Amino acid sequence: MTPTMAICPNCGAWHVYHTVCNECGYYRGKLAIEKEAAL
Repeated sequence: MTPTMAICPNCGAWHVYHTVCNECGYYRGKLAIEKEAAL
């Protein structure tokens, strides 16, 4: 079964529905995981 995908309203990246965005770390408009800046 393929997981349902959604577009992150914060950064526009695709992510699995009802999970934290892997690109920006936001979930439902709140910062859930602080991401390190790329070097």
